[in-house]
Amino acid sequence: MATVKASTTRRKTRPSAPPSPVLAGPTLASDGPAGNWRVRIRMFRQGIGDSFLLTLRTGGADAHILIDCGVLTGTKLAAQWTQTIAQNVHAATGGHVNAIVGTHPHWDHLSGFSDAKAQFDQLTTDEVWLSWAENLQDESARSQKTQLALQLETAAAAATHLATLGAADADAASAAGRINSVLDFIGPAVAGAARGAGTEQALQNLRQKVAEPTYLEPGALIRPAWLQGVSIYVLGPPRDPKYLHKMLGSVGSDMYELGAYSGLCAGLQSGARGGASTKADAAAKAMLPFEGGLLVKDADVSQDAALTEVVAMYNRAPWRQIQSAWLLAAEVLAVNYDNAINNLSLVLAFEFDDTKEVLLFPADAQVGNWQSWQNLTWQRAPAAGGAAVVTADALLARTIFYKVGHHGSHNATLMDHGLEAMTNPELIAAIPVNQVFANNSKKWKMPADGVYNRLQQKTFGRLLRSDGSGPTSTDANKPVAPAVAAAFAARVQVATDNVGDTPLYVDCFIP
Repeated sequence: MATVKASTTRRKTRPSAPPSPVLAGPTLASDGPAGNWRVRIRMFRQGIGDSFLLTLRTGGADAHILIDCGVLTGTKLAAQWTQTIAQNVHAATGGHVNAIVGTHPHWDHLSGFSDAKAQFDQLTTDEVWLSWAENLQDESARSQKTQLALQLETAAAAATHLATLGAADADAASAAGRINSVLDFIGPAVAGAARGAGTEQALQNLRQKVAEPTYLEPGALIRPAWLQGVSIYVLGPPRDPKYLHKMLGSVGSDMYELGAYSGLCAGLQSGARGGASTKADAAAKAMLPFEGGLLVKDADVSQDAALTEVVAMYNRAPWRQIQSAWLLAAEVLAVNYDNAINNLSLVLAFEFDDTKEVLLFPADAQVGNWQSWQNLTWQRAPAAGGAAVVTADALLARTIFYKVGHHGSHNATLMDHGLEAMTNPELIAAIPVNQVFANNSKKWKMPADGVYNRLQQKTFGRLLRSDGSGPTSTDANKPVAPAVAAAFAARVQVATDNVGDTPLYVDCFIP
């Protein structure tokens, strides 16, 4: 596989494209399931979770790329979903895919490589693509993982402690539930193991499918020999911490960075581990907002008469007691941790040499990841049609298929230099989401109203949902011209086989 590095130059920001009116868009070519297509994008319909199978007919034999396979903890028939997906991928590809992509270590993207390991063991692949952040030989990646593990352990410890207080403290019980709900993206707790061990094992299972995974850097340009006529641009994740830790909301407000709660982490960690001597203890001690000698553990109080009296005075004055109040901030920590993992998403843009049309797969990239793309330029390979300089905005302008980030969350689809830059009138978007589960069970706004409404406008209603109820698995709440809807329907086909009462996948065809 040939990889071409790009230059990293900073460019002036140009104005975003003006909003598109809600009106009849282009009707598209009618080639679809029964016609001549060169790309089939199969979106599996497990709900809160990503799994896409790309089949490209650009050269001789079909090329297949699987991007992720996972489903969120708590999803009905979760293991059955990923096992059935693996079986379908095997059947659709003849048991061999050219590349498997693992975008980032979240359970809703990787669970299948554990829950369906037996099925995936029957599937062969030439290459496994991961981001630089998953390279265990990379010093920056190891440091990042150590810091994130500390944040995760802290949030999990706080949730456990809050749960123990829950019988007498409704706020504590509620906060524990919300923290654990966010941590569901990390995967289920494994007995005798740290939270997140299951996701790391799934990632390791994926690594072991090949002799040596390919760890991709932002700015790389890939032209595999088995994928003729296509260039693959690597946009993220960035290496610069100022982008990795930037989770600016779409409404223009900043979110807290991981470092904002370093002191809280240190205090929680020291109490949660009971003074165990570990590398994490050393890291926590370095972040303490007070001298370590001032920290007193509950077990030591009874050994000191003076401390016993102080504690007794504290307990006699309920108005002084903070009990669970300081732990409630761990909910913010859990959200920031989750966002940081999302911001490590491997982002790929597939460009066709002849038409220069682009398929964009940003996984769950947050705002900082998106913004970092503005620092990248690529030199198009001569075989791809000349030595033109390619920018992120140019790729966005030519995007005809957008895999919507993080199930339509508010901060996973950038506005300027993001969706507003996707000006191709034939744009199609796909959202892996189960809105009922997200809104009612998890109390998450997925998809966010502002993002969803703008996607409808930009795509003229050509918006696929994994929970869609219509004949093309799309729910367009805005008026769509009949000709536009009919042409789009010709591009889409829903599976006839189900998991439970839900069709297994929806296919989108591009001629």
